[in-house]
Amino acid sequence: SSGINAEYGKNISVELVREGLASVHSSAERGKYYDMLSRAEAESRAARKKIWKDYVETTVEKEEGQDATDSNTAAPKESAETEVVVTHMDNCAKLWVQRCSEGPSLVSLMNQMRAELISDPPLAGSYSPKTNEI
Repeated sequence: SSGINAEYGKNISVELVREGLASVHSSAERGKYYDMLSRAEAESRAARKKIWKDYVETTVEKEEGQDATDSNTAAPKESAETEVVVTHMDNCAKLWVQRCSEGPSLVSLMNQMRAELISDPPLAGSYSPKTNEI
């Protein structure tokens, strides 16, 4: 998949990074869109958009015995990755996701609702669907 939205001709990954909604993962260095992603991240960081609004770049202190070239090396970004499942995608522009860690609580909620409907079913005739609603 090219990642290009056919309707708008834009790479969705680049646009997410440009808007400050995502950062570039180290694995992108091997991809053909790395230059575009890097520029988009630099623009977003400079404009302090979304995830970059409170970002402070830190440098590693030079320890004795280190080369002078290592003194300006930026500390690696800490990433908080969350495993998710995309549950809905609207026109390739909006994503709805479910955190995988919340799966068991969702199953529990569904079981509770199912048990409640079984023990206290809705009154017969309390809902009359309109044409084409079912």
